[in-house]
Amino acid sequence: MSASESAEAQVYLDSEAVVASRIAKRSNYIEGRGQTDTSRIDRVFVDRNGVIRSVVEIKTRPNRSLSDFVKMQSVWIDEKKIEDGITASKLFGAPFFLFQRTLIDDQIIFVKICDEKGDLCISYETEEKMAPKNCHGGEKISKIRAFIDIGRWTIYNWDGKQEELKNNEIHIMAQG
Repeated sequence: MSASESAEAQVYLDSEAVVASRIAKRSNYIEGRGQTDTSRIDRVFVDRNGVIRSVVEIKTRPNRSLSDFVKMQSVWIDEKKIEDGITASKLFGAPFFLFQRTLIDDQIIFVKICDEKGDLCISYETEEKMAPKNCHGGEKISKIRAFIDIGRWTIYNWDGKQEELKNNEIHIMAQG
């Protein structure tokens, strides 16, 4: 691995840690992490009684802003990540969430992918694409990307407000 690949990968890993820390602080859950940077899921969040409350995948988009996704009307992830999250969700009996952080404007959005039984809460379109194997780079491999409609996502704010993305606009949701 070259130095540039290591530096680029570190940006993703550092961002993942920031998002996980923010989720843990706001939810008052303890974060659990796999032992490697290439684990099949990024985190689980556990309550104070040791019960796994959620399975989480965290993505970072260093060259995108929230408005970019709103314009594109969707956010993507490798379909394999969805499949792995659903498997973990069924195993742990906890819902699976996907978080995405945009570094340009430091926004975090999230969507619930499936419930604690592994039943999908969203639908998505797929497209095959050649892409690097992981954040460490390397040779390109064929991947199936899943595109999730932006209207399914919620902005993760630190002040407790929830905003949802609908019809290319941001709407504040009722707090609850």
